[in-house]
Amino acid sequence: MAFTVEDFEDLIRLLEQREEWRRRLQALLLVDRLLALPEELQVFRQEVDQRFRRLEGLMEGLIRVVEGLTRAQEQTAGQVGSLMEAVARLAEAQARAEQRLARLEETVQRLIEAQALAEQRLTRLEETVQRLAEAQAQFEQRLTRLEEAMIRAEERLTRLEETVQRLAEAQAQFEQRLTRL
Repeated sequence: MAFTVEDFEDLIRLLEQREEWRRRLQALLLVDRLLALPEELQVFRQEVDQRFRRLEGLMEGLIRVVEGLTRAQEQTAGQVGSLMEAVARLAEAQARAEQRLARLEETVQRLIEAQALAEQRLTRLEETVQRLAEAQAQFEQRLTRLEEAMIRAEERLTRLEETVQRLAEAQAQFEQRLTRL
């Protein structure tokens, strides 16, 4: 015997009249969706964990870049110190020999230009470090938002688990009542 539209309409009327039937049908229809939620949340958590690991990798990369920039800055400082020592030696040579004056002035001029270039490089390095610090601050803000989102997701998961538990208890009570009927 086939189930017709009229049979369906009759079923609808019966469900409207009998609340206990309607609740039982809802419990049967909703259980599968509720049971699927923990798995969906687990997939979401894994995706969040993967993204967090990627962010950690990026952060480690940024740290390595900053460390490299720090080493480069230290090398530049050493080079500037070496240049200053060379200038001092040239000044002593100037006092000893007037005939070397022309060559010494040219050397000093080159050193001044090199120092200016070193200062420009140092300025660029400082700007780069500043941009990295800003990027790190943005990363930390994003990380904080991600942590907050994870907390909210865990709270939602807890509420869903509690709801599933209450639904399971309600279903058990309903089945007990149905058994008694």
